[in-house]
Amino acid sequence: GATALSFALRDTGADDELNIYAGVGTAFANFWIYNVPFTPSESSWTTFEVPLVDDGNWVRIIGNGTLADTFANSNRLLIRHDGLGTPSQQPERIAGDFGIDNVTLLPTPGALGAFGIASLAFARRRR
Repeated sequence: GATALSFALRDTGADDELNIYAGVGTAFANFWIYNVPFTPSESSWTTFEVPLVDDGNWVRIIGNGTLADTFANSNRLLIRHDGLGTPSQQPERIAGDFGIDNVTLLPTPGALGAFGIASLAFARRRR
């Protein structure tokens, strides 16, 4: 499993007043947004993390499913600007631009270790 979503942001072009939010869910059925805005720097790439656990900062914007259902069955990732305050289904309109890079799911601690041990066992069987 994954414990967090990591990505890098940068405000490109003119210096925009951006508040970037991340959301996950199933299109038109069950969608949640992490209610902590990220402000990209104009001068450099900055890495941000969104925990994929119920830490009290997730807000449902579509549907009536649970956050646990969302994490288990998501087929969409949304990264968008919205005004300050609680995000809604319809974001605030703005003219601006930003870059996104290095989108990564961070594994559960120990998951990579288990994968490494399994790989070693497989390599040993092949000999």
